[in-house]
Amino acid sequence: VEALAIGRVTLKFEDGRNRNTSYLSNLSPYWDQSSKTIRSNTGQLTWDYAKQVVTVHSDKTQGIIGFAGGGSYDLPGVTVTDIRTPFISLLFTPLDNLPLIESEHILITAMAQDKQLGAVYNTDGTKLVETGGPPLLLEPVKAAITFKGSPVASLKVVDIFGVPTDKQIEQTNNTFTIDGRYAACYYEVKR
Repeated sequence: VEALAIGRVTLKFEDGRNRNTSYLSNLSPYWDQSSKTIRSNTGQLTWDYAKQVVTVHSDKTQGIIGFAGGGSYDLPGVTVTDIRTPFISLLFTPLDNLPLIESEHILITAMAQDKQLGAVYNTDGTKLVETGGPPLLLEPVKAAITFKGSPVASLKVVDIFGVPTDKQIEQTNNTFTIDGRYAACYYEVKR
């Protein structure tokens, strides 16, 4: 299974014959069993299966997906600290096709857990007991974010239709905090 996280896995079927010629290359350059981490062969994804977190660190899109609460993550174009939401999907995507650290127009997508009003789960959260109903309740992502590179000139809330609003987000230099006060999942950064 770990090979699937590292890179391409191929299968070959030959004339309906079953051949026991499976080959598994040496995974140790990508799989650190002592720290329980797997890094993709492209170097763009890291899966920390001990913490249940995947980090994306390509030149362009970067982010954190998983149980990152309490952690800090230093990605090539952005640093995320003081994460106070247990499970997050926090992605940084350049909208101008430049590497994130050079991008002048960035979309932040910040999602956490959601559930319908009145939904009830069992004690360990593994089974939905009552489905509930509208509205859908979204847990806010709470974290401090610092962009690397050029100064951030504008940081705005983006509505659910993808349209930037007039709501400016408070920032100090290239650092700001999202915590639910803006009631948003999307943010626009301009440099």
